[in-house]
Amino acid sequence: MILCASQPCYLAWPPLLDRIAAADVFVVMDAVQFEKGSYVNRNKIPLNGKDHWLTIPVHASITTTIADTSIDWSKPWQRKHTNSVSHAYGITDSRQEWLRHVAQLADCRHLGPLVVRDLEFWLNQYSIRTPVKLMPLKKRKPGGNELLLDLMADFKADTFLAGPLFKNYVNEELWKSSPYQWKEHKSRFPAETFPYPALHYWMLGTDLQFSSSRHILTTKQSAVEEPSSVPSHRDFRSTSSL
Repeated sequence: MILCASQPCYLAWPPLLDRIAAADVFVVMDAVQFEKGSYVNRNKIPLNGKDHWLTIPVHASITTTIADTSIDWSKPWQRKHTNSVSHAYGITDSRQEWLRHVAQLADCRHLGPLVVRDLEFWLNQYSIRTPVKLMPLKKRKPGGNELLLDLMADFKADTFLAGPLFKNYVNEELWKSSPYQWKEHKSRFPAETFPYPALHYWMLGTDLQFSSSRHILTTKQSAVEEPSSVPSHRDFRSTSSL
């Protein structure tokens, strides 16, 4: 079984969605510490020729997990995001669908459920049907590699599908001494294929998503089956259904 795991991020970019599509299960690492300044609660679009941040305001301390980080609903971030996207890209039927999706996030009190629901939206948009699971709540070993090996055991996986940055901090000795292997995912969206090379690479996922009516990611399931809905985040913090 091939496992892909990552912290959730607002407006998941196509290389991550492509990696999820290539895995047998995707684990949302929401029970780890929230990092201020990360892409968990923000992303960028090009607006008026410059980088423009779309940020979800939050209340968080240095010990708060992503799942438990509360959203600051005193600030009108939904209106700001929808206005910015509408101004940057105009209005089409597919973007109207996203605008409705953002409006429906108002019942989320915490960041974890909100970014998971946002991920569900993009997975459905691209007809990606890989099962999504939240990491089981349990005491974990310290260290990123140890955590991933722990998840491999939890989900009875044998291969970890890594992103492009994993090779920078992988502990090869630890992985070689384990019963698991890792391999780097070769994304169909390498940096050099994106438009606007002068802009920040990480923002280009949102640019691709909003610039096209619907970019198709071909998966082994969607080639022969109609897309189905992704289960609510409340239902899948479990390994039992795999």
